[in-house]
Amino acid sequence: MASVLLPTSVKPKKYVLHLEPNLETFKFKGIVTVDLDVVEPTNEIRFHAQELELHKVELTTGGKLLTAGADGVPAVELDKERQEGRFVLAEGQQLSGGPAKLRIEYTGIHNDNMVGFYRASYMRDGQKQWMVTTQFEPVGARQALPCWDEPAAKATFEVSLRVPAGLQGLSNMDEVGREKQEDGSEVVRFAESPVMSTYLLAFVVGEVECVSDKTSNGTLVNIYTTPGRKEQGRFALSVACKVITFFEDYFGIKYPLPKADLIAIPDFAMGAMENWGLITFRETALLVDEGSAPAATKQRVAYVISHELAHQWFGNLVTMQWWNDLWLNEGFATWVGWLGVDHIFPEWDVWTQFACNDMDTCLHTDALLGSHPVEVPINDPKEIEQVFDALSYSKGACVIRQLEAAIGADAFKKGLHSYLSKHAYANTITQDLWNSLAEASGKPVREMMASWTAQMGYPLLSILPPSPGKQGVRLRQTRFLSKGAPSEAEDTQLWWVPVTAMAGRVGGGESRKLETVVLAEKEGEAEGFVVPEGEGGWLRVNAGQTGIFRVNYTEEQWQGISAAVEALQLPVIDRLGSIMDAFALAKAGIIKTSQALQLAWAFKNETEYTVWAQMAGDINELEVLIGALQQKPLLEAVGMQLFTPIADKLGWEPKASESHLDSMLRPLVLGKLGSYQHAPTIAKCQELFKQLTADVSSVNPDLRRLVMSIAVKYGGKEEMEATKKLYGEAASPDFKIHCLVALSSVKNRDLYKEFLAFALDEAEVKAQDQYIVFMTMAGNADNREFAWDYFKEHYDTIHARFASAAALFKRIPALPLKGFATEDKARDAEAFFAAHPVPAAAMELDRTLETIRARAAWLTRDGDDMVAWLKSKAS
Repeated sequence: MASVLLPTSVKPKKYVLHLEPNLETFKFKGIVTVDLDVVEPTNEIRFHAQELELHKVELTTGGKLLTAGADGVPAVELDKERQEGRFVLAEGQQLSGGPAKLRIEYTGIHNDNMVGFYRASYMRDGQKQWMVTTQFEPVGARQALPCWDEPAAKATFEVSLRVPAGLQGLSNMDEVGREKQEDGSEVVRFAESPVMSTYLLAFVVGEVECVSDKTSNGTLVNIYTTPGRKEQGRFALSVACKVITFFEDYFGIKYPLPKADLIAIPDFAMGAMENWGLITFRETALLVDEGSAPAATKQRVAYVISHELAHQWFGNLVTMQWWNDLWLNEGFATWVGWLGVDHIFPEWDVWTQFACNDMDTCLHTDALLGSHPVEVPINDPKEIEQVFDALSYSKGACVIRQLEAAIGADAFKKGLHSYLSKHAYANTITQDLWNSLAEASGKPVREMMASWTAQMGYPLLSILPPSPGKQGVRLRQTRFLSKGAPSEAEDTQLWWVPVTAMAGRVGGGESRKLETVVLAEKEGEAEGFVVPEGEGGWLRVNAGQTGIFRVNYTEEQWQGISAAVEALQLPVIDRLGSIMDAFALAKAGIIKTSQALQLAWAFKNETEYTVWAQMAGDINELEVLIGALQQKPLLEAVGMQLFTPIADKLGWEPKASESHLDSMLRPLVLGKLGSYQHAPTIAKCQELFKQLTADVSSVNPDLRRLVMSIAVKYGGKEEMEATKKLYGEAASPDFKIHCLVALSSVKNRDLYKEFLAFALDEAEVKAQDQYIVFMTMAGNADNREFAWDYFKEHYDTIHARFASAAALFKRIPALPLKGFATEDKARDAEAFFAAHPVPAAAMELDRTLETIRARAAWLTRDGDDMVAWLKSKAS
């Protein structure tokens, strides 16, 4: 790793940065002066610079001014491959210890790649308008200024922007002055920042408006939007103020800056970016019309805001030393993001949702041989973008949740406060966190957690009969892999596993939690895990679903779980966890698929959104296999039996006192019925679609996407054109995306081809939203084969458009493949990408191909079994 880092002989202490963006030529001028600390003698200064033209470079040291390219000093060397500039002193000269000052005049380009100092567009009164903004994480700051673009190279920043007349300039800190220029522009100066990493620096210049409020502790919060949208920021404003106050209390540390700006950017590659004091968002992640937005949209906005505000402490105040510990930023922000939402909206049951979102994602991804440890070695900056993935985010969050449960919430909170206080404005490694938590809890946290962060994968816990002379059960851990049983070489790992459990008896009163057992060896006894005597006894291991492992039971124990599920005796999160495990075990060949399906059948009395969401996801996976077997009508017949009772119970109209989760459940179950060609559902959607096209507000916001999708799927040119019109007229960003997703549902091949031509036309759909088109390709079962062929045919155009937007492109090549389940498709994809290498997307591609092959093996092994079970229920 050392070879890819800049030398530490010279360290930046303070940047004074002046920028002059130009929203007509889209070129910018910059002057940066960096106060340096020379800590070791050296004859060179190396810094990062990418796609910048350096016009004048001066070094002041020891009272002397040295100009590159003059005074016997060589011109600055630019290494495009390493994205570095190199100021070399004249032969015989050397920098000795002490202060120095580097001043560089340069120019750059406002690109369209949604990285660096880039341009973004929006429409106002039928005219395209421009703004410029930034996206620096992980290594984009070097496209805006010569700098030490590494997280450990923290410094302060004093920024000034020359802002054209009529526009506004924003940066991390509060404005401290402005000076009018002869051309009507203004130079806006901002306060000096605390020490921070370059990737957190940010600035925006454009026409914006805002709504503002203060937290109960006096921090100013502003929600900025493009003109005409500020009222859509009211919900975000309320959430942000409450979350900041909660985090100040939870962390025991006041929000570190004088203000918090949250701004919606019309072109944005990711969901949001946690720039300190100036958080940038995709519009769909910040703006919401509270009176007409679906429940799911409000929840996403609340979560993304909470996640990004969590970073103001985790990541910004305390930052990882290098990107191999990215999980310290993203895993924590993911977990703490849910914590913030739970505080504001306890009725949303977010920890059960966490299980069917982040934990499910973690368990699926980390069961692949193409996984990686949470602490992942990064030996080249080009590798960094790929580890912004489900393991750094979701597994990182699951590790934290598991640890909190193991050491207790109070000790965990105390440890976090210690960690943040001790390392404020500094950089850390994972061990620093373990040390703080160990001090707070009195437990050997490093030994407890090393197996979860330093090695990839997780275990399968098999519940076996007790050893002779023992009671309870015996536990055995082996590595769990989606492809099936691990080989001897693949099963060399052990984990420190905190095993929770509960037991009960159907019809026999309340269940009870059992004392937690720690399994750190291959096998161990759990003598307290006793199943109650008598008929209907059951044992559920991993009670509360906080452990990162799968569980397999004896056949009798599975029957007990099934009975407890049917009686709704298990808590919601444990019903969810049971079905998660069953389908994962079936995919891996550990149990028969018919056994998992029989458990699913026990859920016909289920009423909870989170359980149905998990069930729908697992059944979607089966639909891929059944489609490959040409048995789709069979699954549709059984699916209608499964989903109709809950759909009938909910109905089409929301109840007066309906919960947030029921509002999310209704479109989920009706959508499944629609996909199964359920005639009454299709007819109702077609009826509502006519109302929607006449007056969008006439249809329940939670049902609009469903209604459009079903109408387009089973409709024709008329429905497609009407939805395109809705897309063009959409006032809210989330509804615009819902229209686009609905258009992707079309069955007719010619109309689907028309959709792709429309959706991949930048004059119609923004590049940031075209990513969603690729996401939908695998979900259209009628056209996924065609979509993959279309992708290959148009790949050169797609690559040219997106390859420079690494945050988007790293996933795009794999997206059209995610609906396949045969070895032929895996080989086809391998051959195509062998001819069209995509190193930036290699990790995601490898995982997707591994998933396809796991499905192919599942299909070969259990195809007849699942068809036989479906026939037994369909008849």
